[in-house]
Amino acid sequence: MVKRAGLLTLVLYLFLLPVSAVYALEQQSKSVSTSGGSRTVQYIQFHPNESLELRPVFANNKVGQTESLASMAKRTGAVAAINGTFFNAYDQKDLQPMGAVMIDGTFLHLRGGPTSVGIKTDNTLSFASTNDVKIRGGINGSRVWPNNWYAWFMNHEPNSQEEIVVFTTAFRNHNLSFPGFTFIVVTGDTVTAIRKDSATIPANGFVIAYGPPTTYAVSLS
Repeated sequence: MVKRAGLLTLVLYLFLLPVSAVYALEQQSKSVSTSGGSRTVQYIQFHPNESLELRPVFANNKVGQTESLASMAKRTGAVAAINGTFFNAYDQKDLQPMGAVMIDGTFLHLRGGPTSVGIKTDNTLSFASTNDVKIRGGINGSRVWPNNWYAWFMNHEPNSQEEIVVFTTAFRNHNLSFPGFTFIVVTGDTVTAIRKDSATIPANGFVIAYGPPTTYAVSLS
């Protein structure tokens, strides 16, 4: 996966800034010692007070798609870019990001990785645990049992039928197909369909997908 990660990128951090501030960026390299030996780290150094915007961007603006680093930087007008997340190292066919991704205050992906880095409004960085992130909801105007529900992950194809996953329009494919899964289709604030094995993410809604072994799956009729 190391070789492929050098060619295709899922999420990157872009440095968007006027030409006058370009010279405030410096590309650096440093040798660091790890348990696996010495490694050379390439990084970009910048000052948060400079007139630039630092923000994450998805490949093709979708979760789970791929695009070259050069292409992503060019179409967004960035003067510098670095990888922001990586492929699943244990499955070469799984081209989905790992970790939590939030853009403009909205979660777009959640799975894997106990810690994420955040970019504050003043361009400073903040590291925080993702273990406290919860995806919860309710039906019939209530979020207490038996009307409450929860999901494990967001916009990430399930690895087992025991998972509950929320899919939004940010996912790479609006047509979902997971044999054995039940799909709760929500348009606006209303459940509009309950489907088996496959479903389509509505333009102004989301889909809750869960497998048959899920003990506390939401039950609607």
